[in-house]
Amino acid sequence: MLGATRLIPDMFPLTRQVQLACRFAEESASRLAGSKAPENAEKTLGELRTRIAAVLDHLKAFRPEQIDGSEGREIVLTIGGNPLKLTGE
Repeated sequence: MLGATRLIPDMFPLTRQVQLACRFAEESASRLAGSKAPENAEKTLGELRTRIAAVLDHLKAFRPEQIDGSEGREIVLTIGGNPLKLTGE
């Protein structure tokens, strides 16, 4: 399967690369707007294409006023089960 291929041995497979890129885009915009990103788990290339289209639609749905002024908003990331609080100030 093409989705399981890697360009170099220490990379994630293509499927995981696309999932991560989509997740970062969704979560970044959602956090800035104070909303929740959708959950997804694709495995086939068709599902990945659908996911990419859904991410683009998700990003287009945000209005500037949802993100404007978010510089000082506290953002909490959970990394390895540990919360990490970030602020823009």
